[in-house]
Amino acid sequence: MVIGLVLLVLYLYVAFLVASEYTIITPAYLYIDNSIDAQYIQSYSLPLIYTIVHIILTKEREVNCMARRMTNVRERKQGGYELRFTYEGKRYSVYGATPTECKDAEIEKRKELDAGITGNNITLNNYYNEFIRQKKQHVKVSTVVEYKKQYDNHIKSALGGKCIKNIERRHCLALQKEVSEKVSDTTANIVMVTLHSILKGAVMDEIIMKNPADNIPAIKTDKGKQARTTIHRALTIKETSDVLNDMSDKWEYELFIFLFTTGCRIGEAGALHWGDINYTDNSVFIQRTITKDDESRMIEGDTAKTDSSTRKIPLSSITVEALHSQYNKMTARFGLQTSSDNVFLTTTGLLLYSAVVNAIIERSLKRLAKKKIIIEPFTVHCTRDTFATRCAESGMNMNTLKEILGHSSITMTADLYAHVLPVTKVTELQTVNTGITYTFPTMA
Repeated sequence: MVIGLVLLVLYLYVAFLVASEYTIITPAYLYIDNSIDAQYIQSYSLPLIYTIVHIILTKEREVNCMARRMTNVRERKQGGYELRFTYEGKRYSVYGATPTECKDAEIEKRKELDAGITGNNITLNNYYNEFIRQKKQHVKVSTVVEYKKQYDNHIKSALGGKCIKNIERRHCLALQKEVSEKVSDTTANIVMVTLHSILKGAVMDEIIMKNPADNIPAIKTDKGKQARTTIHRALTIKETSDVLNDMSDKWEYELFIFLFTTGCRIGEAGALHWGDINYTDNSVFIQRTITKDDESRMIEGDTAKTDSSTRKIPLSSITVEALHSQYNKMTARFGLQTSSDNVFLTTTGLLLYSAVVNAIIERSLKRLAKKKIIIEPFTVHCTRDTFATRCAESGMNMNTLKEILGHSSITMTADLYAHVLPVTKVTELQTVNTGITYTFPTMA
């Protein structure tokens, strides 16, 4: 229809030119240069018009031919095209400005029907696939992996087969209770966060009107322990020395020196490149970490854990020596190192991450136990806590420590790492001047 109107206008204009013996009606803005006369403009305008008409006619013929080839496409009286197709015995129609747009719309519609995203019978399993597809475009891969983990392990078996519109608050509460009893309160809370996020997506996609997981309170964990008494534990100076002495002839020795003297996370150390080290000012730039892909495989990420985790850390002299030693080790085993090579790898050239390093720590503790040196089990994250504790004991400013550790707030740093060891507390208490001069009476 639009093409027809354009052609009509052009034909009328051409007819007008012919009738007026090629006297051009030219818009005033073309007469910028008085040296350009009407005859000059006239000689170029008519061929240009014929060319435009030819292009439009050719395009129209192509569209019509395509429509004829697509037997299920018809031109609509009000303009545009309609494509009809059958899916599982039911007819559907899609629309577009051209037959090609109709075909693209059909493909998208079929995808939606395959995923069960349209209609009243969509199950949570059907929608979950669409939810994950959308999330991959907006969140980190590690977040998608966590969604998949919680859904596959807990949500799928309980609610996956239910139609989303039939899921009620009581179903969500029952799932929370089941996971709490079978696994833990903490896991139950994580599962509910995941379920709420999925159902929130369904609300935004207008599949349901209200999120049945709204306003369900998290289960209070009865322990109430601070993280510093659970996953965070500082090794004593003696324990640190014993562990490093045990590893002094091991491949990972320099790695542990680096962790104990920088406070880096193991993921950050595992993703460190030689180009990230600046020996001019003795610093290291943290800009990436080890993470998981959507298949839960460990990979080197493109960014740090958080924005605040991207940071520059000063290096002590012992850390610099350890890095020089590590460079020699890596060169001897894997050849000349470049700026893009990893600083720390396994003996077989694989990425280092927490599970691998925790196994190394476990073997070290077993060797020490055989020597009658007993150290309470700890994970690689304790190297970070140990570094922070040593800094706090030495009187380092909390804000400085926050920057080195890559925390987003000083509150987090103070809550997790400002504590000191009991021995230090006793020593410092003896130096406090309370101003009290009271003399206790002598007992008879």
